[in-house]
Amino acid sequence: MESNEMRIVIILTAILLTNCSKKNDGKPIEDVKVQKNNSIDILEDGKRFFTYVYNEQNLPTESILYNTQTNNLESKSKFNYQNGKFSYVSVNNLKDDDYTQSVLNYLYQAKYLSSKGIKIEHPEIVGSEIGDLSNLLSIGDGYKDFKKDSIVNGNEKTIIYKSFNKKIRFYPSYITLFIPEDEIIKEYNLVIKDSLPIKETFLLENNQSLKRKYFYENKRIKKITYISSDPTNKLRKEFIYKN
Repeated sequence: MESNEMRIVIILTAILLTNCSKKNDGKPIEDVKVQKNNSIDILEDGKRFFTYVYNEQNLPTESILYNTQTNNLESKSKFNYQNGKFSYVSVNNLKDDDYTQSVLNYLYQAKYLSSKGIKIEHPEIVGSEIGDLSNLLSIGDGYKDFKKDSIVNGNEKTIIYKSFNKKIRFYPSYITLFIPEDEIIKEYNLVIKDSLPIKETFLLENNQSLKRKYFYENKRIKKITYISSDPTNKLRKEFIYKN
């Protein structure tokens, strides 16, 4: 598995990509009834990694990075708004133009997933997964060289990409801890229930596999698990809401 430093790069970049996804033109992108939270802790394998802090409008105002070994604070990022709309990201009180542009680019991904009927409360805390989903579904829309199927069972839908055979660059993404950039994904399955992703299955050319599962409570994401066919390679992300 990648080093802790690489994982910090992945999650920090993902955070900066996602924090404006709650608002666009003054309206929430996701038509989901939200519950106000003062903060949300993100844990990896039981260790606190990040905390998001929210204002009275339920917008993220700050993210805090922790050292998972010592639980000591390592850095903070601040999210700045103007008239209720995202303006820019600042790190150490300095505006970062590149990260700010990345945030603005992410609005497209959030809108795209919403158009596909995928609506997740607080998408900023699952930026890596949302980026992956957008990437995969947009490839599914753009290519015709593989078989696509879908199965609908009540409020549950399964999307299947057979003979997928795609090399995909996931970045920034936790998937890079499990699927190398040069590895071919032979088949991809996605289960959606009540507008929420439930399970993804990646079958690889090397006969390895990855399963990513999502767990909710009152439609709020509570846990995500990554389980590889290699039993030593797995990850558990947990989300603790503090009201």
